[in-house]
Amino acid sequence: MGSVPAGQAIWQEDRARLIVQAVVGIIAPRLEALIGPDLWAMDARDMELWVRDLLRQAGAAIATELLRVAAEHHMSLVRPTCATCEHPLHLAERAAPRTLVGLTGDTITYERAVFRCPHGHERIAPVDAILGIGPGHLLPALLEAACVAGITDPFRDGVRLLEAMLGAKVPRSTLAPSVEAIGHVAEAEVLATVANEAAHEHPPTPSDALPPPGDGGASDTTFVLVEMDGARIHVDGAWREDKLGMIAPLRWARGKEDDTVKLRPDTQTYVASLEEADPFYERVKAMTCLSLPPPPAQAEVITVNDGAPWIWNRVDLLRPLASAVHEVADFWHACEHLEKVAEMVYPSNDARRREWFAAARHGLRTRGPDDALERLRALPVRGKKQRHLRDTTIQYFVDRADRMHYPEYEARGWPIGSGVIESTCEHVAGTRLKNPGMRWSYGGAQAMLSLRALYRSGQDPWAAFWQGKPQLRKPRLRDVTYRKYAKAA
Repeated sequence: MGSVPAGQAIWQEDRARLIVQAVVGIIAPRLEALIGPDLWAMDARDMELWVRDLLRQAGAAIATELLRVAAEHHMSLVRPTCATCEHPLHLAERAAPRTLVGLTGDTITYERAVFRCPHGHERIAPVDAILGIGPGHLLPALLEAACVAGITDPFRDGVRLLEAMLGAKVPRSTLAPSVEAIGHVAEAEVLATVANEAAHEHPPTPSDALPPPGDGGASDTTFVLVEMDGARIHVDGAWREDKLGMIAPLRWARGKEDDTVKLRPDTQTYVASLEEADPFYERVKAMTCLSLPPPPAQAEVITVNDGAPWIWNRVDLLRPLASAVHEVADFWHACEHLEKVAEMVYPSNDARRREWFAAARHGLRTRGPDDALERLRALPVRGKKQRHLRDTTIQYFVDRADRMHYPEYEARGWPIGSGVIESTCEHVAGTRLKNPGMRWSYGGAQAMLSLRALYRSGQDPWAAFWQGKPQLRKPRLRDVTYRKYAKAA
C-alpha cells in the first residue's frame, strides 16, 4: 500500500477524533448517571436492554458521521447528467438532509447534494445510490432484517420481533410495503432468469439406457431432483392455487435413520408462483437449468410427484434439459389410495384392515404395481360404493404403472417419495400466507411467495440477492398497494 499524504492523514485523524468525542459525549454522561441507586435496582435483563439502547444512540452518532464523511468524498467525484436528455444536472441543494433508521440507531441523519435537470426531467441525490440507500426510511442492513421478520411472521409480529431483537422501531405501515417492494424485486429477478434461460438452448448429452441396478448411474452422472405441488391461498377475494417447486442436485449420502447410501437432496432451490401451469413450468425449467452441469457432462433429472395432471402432463418440457428424465409417482400418495380402499372394504375389522394394507404397501414397494393391482382385484368388495372405490383405485394404478417401479428405483438409490415438496408447501407458503384471516392481493401474495422461496433456498442465494442492492430497484412505498387485501397479513 502507498503512503497516505500528510495532509490527508491529519484530516483522517481529525475526523476519527471527532467521532470518538461524539461517542464519549453520549456514553460517559449516561454511565455516570446510572452507577448508583438506579444500577442497584436493575437485574441482568434490565442492564442488557439499557446497554443496547445506549449503544444504539452511540451507533447512530457514528453512522451519521460516517455517512457525512462518505457523502463529502463521493460528491467531490460526482458529475451527474440527466438520464433522459443527457444534459448536466444543476445543483439544487448543497446539503439536503435525510433522516433514516438503521441497525445501529433510530435517528441517523446525513446531508448530501441534490441535483435537478434544467429541463425538469429528474431530481436526484447521486450519493444515495452510491451508498446503496434506496427509497424509504430504512438503511439497507435494517431493510434486510425487516424483510426476514416480515416474511417469517405476520407483519404485526414482525414489528415486535424487530424491536425485541434489535431495538429497532419499524412501524407496520413501513414494514409491510417495504417487504412487498423487495418481494417485487425478487420476482423480477426470477422472471429475468426465466427469460434468459429461454433465450439459450441447452443440448443434453445423449443417454441410451438406464443405469444398472445398484449403481445409480455412471460415476460422472449428475442427478437432479425436481418436485412440484400446489396449495391454496386467499387472493383477491377467492381461493387460488399457488404452485411450488423444489430443485436439488442429488448426492450419494448415508441416511440418519435407515443408514443406507442413497441419492439424497443437496442444496435445495425453491420456486413459488400464482401463475398458470405453463409459465410456472418455465420457471421450474429455468431453475433446473441452473442446477445442471454444462455439457458434455452427463445429467439426468428425477421428478417425483403426486398424481396432479398439471404436473405430469408437462414433464416433456424438462426433457430437452438432460440426457434422461425419470418420472416417479410418489410412493406415499399411492399408499394413501390403498389405505382408503382397505378402510372401505374392512370398516369394522381393524386387524384385517391393517394386515391387508401392510401387505399391500410392502408388496407395492418390493414388487411394484402389479402386486398392488393383483391384491386390489382380489378384494371381496360388496355394494356399489366399495366396487366404485376399488375400480377407481385400480385405474389410478393402471394409469401410473410406468411410474411405480419402486423396487427398481430403490435398487438404483433413487428417491421414491415427494416429502420434500410436501414440506415446501408448508414452510414456503402455508406458514406465512395461510394464517387465519389473511387476505392477499395478487401482487402482494406473489411478492411474498418469491421472497420466501428465495430466503428458504439458503444463505448463498439470499446473500447474493442483497449484494445486488435490491433496495435501489424497489418501487416507492406509496406505489405498493398491499393494504387492499393484506389487512390481516
